[in-house]
Amino acid sequence: MPIHAGQKRIPWGWLVLLSIPVATFAFVEKCSGTALTFTLKKYISNPAWILCIGSLNSLFAVVIAPWVAYRSDSVRTFLGRRKTFIAAGFAFLAVSLVLIPGTSNLVTLIAVIVMYQFAVDLGYTGPWNPLYFDLVPTEQRGRAMVINRYASIAARFVFMFFLIGRFDENVGAKMASAALSKSRWASLTGEQVIYFSAAVLVVVSLCIVLLFVRERPRPCESRERMGLAAYLRQMFLMRQNRLLCILVVSSVLMATQPMNLRPLLITEQFGYTKHMLGNMHGTTMLINTVLVLPLLAVFIDRVDKFKLFAGCLLLSTLHPAVFWGYVKYVAPQGVPPVSAIVVFNVADAVFDRTALLALWPFLFDQIDPARKGFMNSGFLLVAGCVQFVNTNLMGLWVHLVHVFSGGPRQVDYMSCYLYSFLVGLIGCAGVMLFAESRRPACPATVPMTGEQHG
Repeated sequence: MPIHAGQKRIPWGWLVLLSIPVATFAFVEKCSGTALTFTLKKYISNPAWILCIGSLNSLFAVVIAPWVAYRSDSVRTFLGRRKTFIAAGFAFLAVSLVLIPGTSNLVTLIAVIVMYQFAVDLGYTGPWNPLYFDLVPTEQRGRAMVINRYASIAARFVFMFFLIGRFDENVGAKMASAALSKSRWASLTGEQVIYFSAAVLVVVSLCIVLLFVRERPRPCESRERMGLAAYLRQMFLMRQNRLLCILVVSSVLMATQPMNLRPLLITEQFGYTKHMLGNMHGTTMLINTVLVLPLLAVFIDRVDKFKLFAGCLLLSTLHPAVFWGYVKYVAPQGVPPVSAIVVFNVADAVFDRTALLALWPFLFDQIDPARKGFMNSGFLLVAGCVQFVNTNLMGLWVHLVHVFSGGPRQVDYMSCYLYSFLVGLIGCAGVMLFAESRRPACPATVPMTGEQHG
């Protein structure tokens, strides 16, 4: 049965089916944040350069994703509106994932990474949320986000628990023995298995979108083409839009992570193996799945989502400072045991993910349904700019800390957590500004959205 947009309530089975592309891109994100780090490490070791290359997705999120989100409100082809961009992006992404492990030098790898990140923003970052919130009614969005989180955790769990630990292994020999076809499988490495698996998931997701999703038809009225100056005025000078963008900035700062440097923190600075890295993250996701998400599924549509976001943002800001202090002053020789890393990882995941699960339904509840793509383009523009600058500043911070510490052999990747704490404070200030601006002014001056009028 096709999944139609604009219905007042949809079956839960549809939400499960729609969670598969979300899970796919959770897997793709792990490829970008973890596997790609080890792929890059074969050619470069400077943390600033690793983060710079890893932040290309943020750059495309500024240039490509907002334009795609905006254009997806009005474009029309034989595939539909938003599905047109999704189909093109997913196809490019599947090809780039297959190419990554076969690169032989840094220049070629960077070129493929550019194609990879371009495809993610073209096919998913830009058009997916507008399409998803077209399909999912307001009353079901909170629990739908929890279902997406379950699917994402499942994808990340498989990646971290079963795949990343075998990144350096030649798994082809074992597969060849089982398949009695050594010539076919003998050269397959763990690195290739990871990227090829991601490509297969992308193709499956593309089939789901093309075969089962039916979009809302484009409105009949013609929409005047908007220039850049008019776009920026509407996005950032209108009070309601500006306040919502402040929340997006706060969420990006809240979620500041070591990113591509986290695997190096665990394997190089703490001295654990890639298998242990995968097991730690797998255990973290398993705990979240069993204990945390069931609670969220029960109450997330029954509480004030803004207050939930603000509370989790404050806890997320304090978390990196506490972890840094524990590692520096409590952990034996500055190496925390596995159990401690898992506990801090669980807390971090709970704070960040709960905040984001609350934020995005809250944001889209404030938006006129006909302008979801327009507003999502603004959110992506703001988030991409902040993320790109923030990631590269963190890489520069780690590099400067290393230089001013006398250039020891081992880079102190833990300095990322001090940086995360400082920018988290800025995010808290943004939420306070939103709360103060919203309280007296919104009832009188902020126009009601289409969904509120309904």
